[in-house]
Amino acid sequence: MTGSKPDSGGGWALPIGALALSTAALLTLAAAPGRADAMAAVYPPWWTPARAAASATAEGDLQAIGGIATILVVRSDRPDLGHRLRASGALFLIDSRLASFCATPTDRDPA
Repeated sequence: MTGSKPDSGGGWALPIGALALSTAALLTLAAAPGRADAMAAVYPPWWTPARAAASATAEGDLQAIGGIATILVVRSDRPDLGHRLRASGALFLIDSRLASFCATPTDRDPA
């Protein structure tokens, strides 16, 4: 094996650069004030879509359904939407601006 060079690690430049750019974009979105009256609630994946939709609509108006039927974008004029969604069973919440990239309008039946 004469003349072979060890890998200099140059193959990592593109993935690390993409990760850094993605992180910067997410931090920029996170730093901007989000809407307190709309957010995506991520319900347990073992729940049926109907159960997730019932829990979410008890707390606000269903605006969109995520790529997975237990991710629901909810809007409400009542205070403490995030707290109410967590109390209704949501595992965690996502800023509605980020969730809108993978959401479809609620013209489809969640059941």
